[in-house]
Amino acid sequence: SLQIFANTKATFTAAIVAPPGFDGLTWTTARGTLVLSGATGTYTAPATGGPDTITVTSTADPTKTAVANISVIAVNISVSPASASVPVGGQLTLTPTVTGTSNGAVKWTVQRGSLWTGSMTPSAKPALYTAPGSIGTDSILATSVADPTKFVTIPITVLDPATTPVSIITPALALLGPGGT
Repeated sequence: SLQIFANTKATFTAAIVAPPGFDGLTWTTARGTLVLSGATGTYTAPATGGPDTITVTSTADPTKTAVANISVIAVNISVSPASASVPVGGQLTLTPTVTGTSNGAVKWTVQRGSLWTGSMTPSAKPALYTAPGSIGTDSILATSVADPTKFVTIPITVLDPATTPVSIITPALALLGPGGT
């Protein structure tokens, strides 16, 4: 049996014990695709996770078969928030979610600002983003460690602190007695 990530490839070889000149094999797969060359098949896993099989059958004797069981793993990654606006020098916590694998670790890459996860190694922990010292756009890339073909880009708008919207709640403090409104 084999565990393979969605949309990736693996090569299988059929060992043939047959009389000289025998070359008849039929290859089938339930969900993926196969490219064949003699006794070798290159399997491409489907885009969705779940079980799959490859069956190799002798054309001379269809009762002779070999089956490979495959577990296709579909990893997905998301980050919250998916986009944000942050003032110059401001901070934002980014929380990753990785599904389809027990390895939830994420490798972070930032274009202009800085990130800190508490460690220099990839982890499933939230990252603290600190915006750079000038306005503009920034981009953060979160890549699954389990399947590096899965990543998400988080666009960040870095705003001038003087023009960054602020919510003010008034009054800042109110004391109410019984029955007060």
